[in-house]
Amino acid sequence: MSIKLRSSSDLLLNGFHILKADYPSSAAEISDLLEDAEFEGTIPQEALLNAQHSLVTPLKRLVEELSWLPELSQQQTTKALQAISAQEWNQLPEQTDHFPELARANILAHCLSQTEGTEALVRSLCKCWDNIRVSAAVEFINENRKLAGFPLADSSRIEGALSSLCLQQAAVAANAIWRSGVPGLLMNTIVEKELARKADSTFLKNLVREYDKSSESDLAVISQKIEYAVERVRIAEDDLKAHIEDIDGLLFRWDEINQPVQLYDQSRGHEEPRSKALYRGLRELSIDLANNHNCFEASLQLSEALLRTFPELESAAETLRGDVFDLEQLIEQEKSNRLLQPLFEACEAAKDTPNALIKSALRANGFSERAQGVVGRIAAAFNQANSNLADPSISYLIVRDLGLYWNNDKNDPETAFLLIDGLVTHACSSLQNNVREKLTEDRATLCENWKLGELQANLSNPAAAMRILDDLSSDAAPEKRREYAQLKKKIQQKKAVKYIKWGIFAAIGLVIFVINMEDDRRDRPYSTAQIQSSPSVTLSKTNAPGIPVPKRKTTPTYPELKPPIASGMTLSEGQLRYCIFQQERLEYMRNLYLTNSEIGHFNKLVADWNARCSSYRFRPSIKEKIEAETAKISTKLQQEARRTFGK
Repeated sequence: MSIKLRSSSDLLLNGFHILKADYPSSAAEISDLLEDAEFEGTIPQEALLNAQHSLVTPLKRLVEELSWLPELSQQQTTKALQAISAQEWNQLPEQTDHFPELARANILAHCLSQTEGTEALVRSLCKCWDNIRVSAAVEFINENRKLAGFPLADSSRIEGALSSLCLQQAAVAANAIWRSGVPGLLMNTIVEKELARKADSTFLKNLVREYDKSSESDLAVISQKIEYAVERVRIAEDDLKAHIEDIDGLLFRWDEINQPVQLYDQSRGHEEPRSKALYRGLRELSIDLANNHNCFEASLQLSEALLRTFPELESAAETLRGDVFDLEQLIEQEKSNRLLQPLFEACEAAKDTPNALIKSALRANGFSERAQGVVGRIAAAFNQANSNLADPSISYLIVRDLGLYWNNDKNDPETAFLLIDGLVTHACSSLQNNVREKLTEDRATLCENWKLGELQANLSNPAAAMRILDDLSSDAAPEKRREYAQLKKKIQQKKAVKYIKWGIFAAIGLVIFVINMEDDRRDRPYSTAQIQSSPSVTLSKTNAPGIPVPKRKTTPTYPELKPPIASGMTLSEGQLRYCIFQQERLEYMRNLYLTNSEIGHFNKLVADWNARCSSYRFRPSIKEKIEAETAKISTKLQQEARRTFGK
């Protein structure tokens, strides 16, 4: 049977204090004390009668006994009451440090009921309850009841009454904390230090729950304001940053209040449910901003605010860290795409320009903005991108792709060489070494592709042949230079050479852009783009009479360019190729056996394709060309589709 306590922890309202009774006082003595108090007339008659009733009724007497000053001497009791009357709240923890724990807890609870909470008062009360023992209370109460002539109290009843008293004093402490003016900060400090001192404290558990109850109204108001701010974000067409800042400020206020509860629940291996529900709702908003509206900056701003607010929600914090990383990648990718778009467009335009015009411009002014026509536009876009990109390698690879297109598709190694030579000549210091090396290799290979034909045509002209060999030697690898030197020597000596057997190996790789959709963290809503190189194409080794021209066998490469999210655009060849190739991959994925998480990932891929490729304009001749390419590499596209799901 539970014992109902008085609603107040005010010691001055205890029946023992009102009637000036002591624990051994009998019923007759209590009656005499009542008459004395009535005669004095300083306390209302009703209060005196209630005090008498509480002391002579066994169940009610137990409440008064436990919430008074058990085990204190008369001198200690007088000293405590004098300090209480003087309202020396700050000195009480030190003055009562040597008192029995239950009496000291009652004194500290009285202080907290009369004043605002402090760390010292609350933590002292918490320590008291760690040392209160039911057996000591049972022994003290029943010894004094024997002396007073009252029935002995059952130990289980005393234990229940102590639990109720502990909960009541936790509520008193929580209310005092709320009166402090900085409840969240004070409570967070108390929780951190008490968890470090004694994490399994019953009083701390009660204190956190009572504090949480007291915070409900404030959190409800903040939650309503957040809901209103979320609606404003959903309907806003611009100035999302200001609306997200409003949510950030509300989250800060929420965390000020709720963080102590989150911290305590985290120590118990749980996640505070109200904060987790709030986090889930706001993360859905962040995902919607990123996936459906391409508002990556606003999504990142909200995700960072959530991560600052809810680090105590461990699963949420892990997911948010992943979100922040993905969004930063997407923002950087979007920035790069904007910077590189003019370069992409200029390179695509160059593919439709007669090679003679391109070659003439490159010969006249090299790869520079001074060059006429499309070459000048490419150089201007190239320089503009490099001045803003953290990693300029991407812009070099885009222009390299154009050079390899002229060599592989147009069979014009001279124009390709002039372009790649310009890239190597103007290579910036921040260019990645592997890209620099690849460009140098390309230049040497293209020089061979161009000059070997001229060499064969000029074998009868030793002077011209010597100049061509000098050109070949300038970019050749050491072993090739030795071969060219030997050939020069033979030409100089005018020795007849019927057959010159030699081999040329060159690696020409075409850079393609592959979009890898990552799904490594649960529910993560975002993807990142990576640049990869296809396997290098090796030219065949040829043995032929005289000066051989190697047959250039190249594996066809089909560069794709992911179009931006839009409708009604006229797509470039690379963009149209992405849409048609990706549609082929998706059709194959549709027939794969997929798990639930894989189905979710597939749906995201379809939604992304619809956003980019469902409405566009194109040149029919290019579309026919790409559809023919699709048929040629259908097996490769199917392999790529399977790799998307690791199958």
